Amino acid sequence: MRSRSWVAWAFMAPVLLVMAVIVFYPLAVGVFQTFTNIDSTNQGTRFKPPTWEFVGLQNYLDILTGESTKFYPVLIWTVIWTVVNVFFHYTLGLLLALALNQKFRGRTTYRMVLLLPWAVPAYITAISWLFIFNGEYGLLNNILGVFGIPSVAWLSTWPWYYIMPIIVNVWLGIPFMMVVLLGGLQ
Repeated sequence: MRSRSWVAWAFMAPVLLVMAVIVFYPLAVGVFQTFTNIDSTNQGTRFKPPTWEFVGLQNYLDILTGESTKFYPVLIWTVIWTVVNVFFHYTLGLLLALALNQKFRGRTTYRMVLLLPWAVPAYITAISWLFIFNGEYGLLNNILGVFGIPSVAWLSTWPWYYIMPIIVNVWLGIPFMMVVLLGGLQ
């Protein structure tokens, strides 16, 4: 038993070492820094020593009491973002998985087309959606202009600057959820 345990630890040691250097140490430093007043002006450089101080729980008190922060509006938006995205990822992914689980003509083609958002690199997707939602020259505003609807600054007008990223994220996330649920169904 002991010899097998030693072999397992020997195989896991490089991974644990890399995890310690890449994940655990930066995490510990980040958590420690939340108890200080460190920022870009007092963290120090090669030529100037650091001047930050330990402040204990003061940063957490400032955030939770709402002093000098916009913590609660950001928290509310984060909850809305999470709930809406998870709802649409799961619901639409399940509907598509149920549809693709049925036998019909062209099912393979539909699967391929529905997997495209997942297959396209993220930076290509971002550039494409920026082109679609561009306030002056965007594809969406051009289509609306054909019907006489005035242009909208999609990425800088409330509530559109909240809605548009949700649309893009849902578009990106549905294929993954569809594949996972389709795998479960099959």
